[in-house]
Amino acid sequence: MKMEKPSDLPLQLRPDPGRGPTTNQLAKVSFFSAIGVTLAFFSPIVTRNDSWVILILFCIVLISAFGVFCGHCACVQLKRRKYNQEGIAMAVSGMIFCYIYLGLSSLILWVMHLDGF
Repeated sequence: MKMEKPSDLPLQLRPDPGRGPTTNQLAKVSFFSAIGVTLAFFSPIVTRNDSWVILILFCIVLISAFGVFCGHCACVQLKRRKYNQEGIAMAVSGMIFCYIYLGLSSLILWVMHLDGF
């Protein structure tokens, strides 16, 4: 009995007819970190406690950077896995909001540093 020779054709991911596409986990992380950062960005306005403002803004910078990283990784994964995963809109919207809050909170921290806060 002869052994079959392996094919040189690359394997392609095909949709499984029994299961629908799933949402990418990194896209979810990026999206929900953007929601969390949005809620946290407005907490210093409500709190008005000066000692916590720097800590909250620093945490917003870190979480926004993490959300941007997860969003970019999700986009790369979604380009490779065309059929079995979805969530490109979640990843892109998470990245956009995280970039916005990363810039705003960094700007506020820089102005506070210049002001001698």
